[in-house]
Amino acid sequence: DGQLLLKLHKLVVLPVHQPLRGERIVAEPLWQHSPAIAAANALTTLTILGEDTASLAEHFSADTTLIQVNFAQSYRKLHRNQFCLRPDAWDDYDSLCASLHANEDSDAANFVVLQHGHSADSLRIVTGLCRALLKTPAPHFRRVVFVYKTPENEDPYLQMIAGLLRAVREINPALTGTMLGVDALDGSNLSGYITAELSATAKEVRYLDGVRSIRAWRELSELAKNSGPH
Repeated sequence: DGQLLLKLHKLVVLPVHQPLRGERIVAEPLWQHSPAIAAANALTTLTILGEDTASLAEHFSADTTLIQVNFAQSYRKLHRNQFCLRPDAWDDYDSLCASLHANEDSDAANFVVLQHGHSADSLRIVTGLCRALLKTPAPHFRRVVFVYKTPENEDPYLQMIAGLLRAVREINPALTGTMLGVDALDGSNLSGYITAELSATAKEVRYLDGVRSIRAWRELSELAKNSGPH
């Protein structure tokens, strides 16, 4: 829409160590098994954005203050902890964040965005939320977790969302992002995965059959050195 959303300040190419003379370093992403993390005992505020947040909300503990955000045709505040917004309207995200910022209980808030329809729609939602959060004074918002159903093949829109969350952290280190892949977007297991990752440092995580993995990089320097010039 002609609006400047993000600026690229620097580009980091992995791996970052200096290659030997005449050597090119190539790396490929892979998933490495990682020990499971215990869920956090208590959260100040957890805001869930999705099409059906009520079915997920019942699985969180009473220690968690939940704010549910569902998508509708117009923005409105239903009551103190429930909102509706239009997924493609930037002003709605601004209104949501301004309302939460005015709430004294939102000083340590975490946002969870559930995958919405087509992945392109999810990209718009995460962009709208991050855009609004970057305009909201820190430290009132700490983390954005995007939860998606793990696909059999890599989805380019999911990679765009991951890149967006990394870029947001470069702009404001107080705001961090996590990509969380799961088997299904419902059930008690999902709430446990979410609360566990809110206290973790990994930026790309997935759970398959209850097994936790994190995104890592494997160097293929020998393959690159023997492949000849491109």
